[in-house]
Amino acid sequence: VKANYTNGSVASNVNVSAWNKEGVLQFSVMTDANGYIPRQELIEYKRNNTGGITIVYLSNYTINAPSSKGEVLTQSWNISQNRFLIFTFDGTPPIVTIYEPQNKTYNTSSFPILFNVTLNEDGQACNYTLDNGKNNYTMQNNANRNFNASNSSMKDGSYTARYYCWDLASNLNNSATLQFSVDRTPPTVTINKPSSQPQQPPILFNITTNENAQYCNYTLNEG
Repeated sequence: VKANYTNGSVASNVNVSAWNKEGVLQFSVMTDANGYIPRQELIEYKRNNTGGITIVYLSNYTINAPSSKGEVLTQSWNISQNRFLIFTFDGTPPIVTIYEPQNKTYNTSSFPILFNVTLNEDGQACNYTLDNGKNNYTMQNNANRNFNASNSSMKDGSYTARYYCWDLASNLNNSATLQFSVDRTPPTVTINKPSSQPQQPPILFNITTNENAQYCNYTLNEG
């Protein structure tokens, strides 16, 4: 028996166990540093001579191998000849695709800010953090592939959203990040022209803002 991972690494210290069809444990052996266990012998059948000869077959055998992360692989075989079994555990983290938030600035009308990711395989959980893990926020699991959350209490500033997502084999992807910013504070406007004194046409209208502005309009007599 050999145990390994999908990423090519060996699976050492895996307890490989075998039971016959009567539920009797036949062996329980740990894999070595190379992911192997020694050759094991299993009994194909037993013969009962009481009241005549009766042959009882003990196959199929059930062989279990649990990984250190809790993934359990099972194979069932009719052991009538030599077999070399390979158990390959999932050792590859899920691929995380970020849909929300986007790389932009969010204003008041954008709240609450949505957080949404999808995985390329079934996952058990996803969290997100805005401070590199000091505070983590749980995301809702939708059919094990889509995870979402919302946040309505964020202050103005620049943020990096980092996602922590685990697949069903407990492989973690914590490398998916996205930068965005929040600006919910209106700009401060300074009126330069016209002044409050009587004006002669043409009348100029000029203002400055304390931050970059997209556009400005003006109206007379409350529009």
